Amino acid sequence: MMIAQADARVLDNAVQQFTSEQLAQIVAAMRGPAGVALSDNRYRFRRYRGSFVGSQAVDWLVARYGLTRPQAVRMGERLHAHRLIEHVVNEHDFMDGFYFYRFAASAPIELPGDREASALSDAQLRSLVQAMRAAGGPRVGTHYHWLVRYPDCFDGRDAVTWLTMKMGIDRPYATAIGRRMLRRDLIRHVFDEHDFFDRRLFYRFV
Repeated sequence: MMIAQADARVLDNAVQQFTSEQLAQIVAAMRGPAGVALSDNRYRFRRYRGSFVGSQAVDWLVARYGLTRPQAVRMGERLHAHRLIEHVVNEHDFMDGFYFYRFAASAPIELPGDREASALSDAQLRSLVQAMRAAGGPRVGTHYHWLVRYPDCFDGRDAVTWLTMKMGIDRPYATAIGRRMLRRDLIRHVFDEHDFFDRRLFYRFV
């Protein structure tokens, strides 16, 4: 049973009946380009990189799957119970509020290219970043979007194109490398509002 097709009258029970595979599909959608926004969230002077807010995840589940808010919270609780998401300091279960969560490192979810990108060492990632910053790398300069000026940054799409040509790989693998770079604090989104995507989003070297 696909959640998008589930009858709203039985969703309360259905939320408790999803298989591990179906829960994994939901997390894959949450991690995708149209998924939950990942940010560098801060609380009490600490930064939680690549995290999302519980209430925003609930908003996303409601909008994506037509759940009521209590149903979406129960879905989040299921994902947490299955260790697909986790509180950033493991102090809370899933809650509809200003609490920070991450996709669990142990989650059996892989986006295209993740496995290949995970084989790259930190030294190899730094070497790639050095090459990106050198002449011939993706264009670094001032970019504009909706009349807003973003200096000293590069376009995610340009970086993916450069990686495909430099390494002879496909775009999903190149995008996965960008995600690894962001998680290793080698690059960052200009507002720390997005993960790395093969889209017209702007990033800077750290």
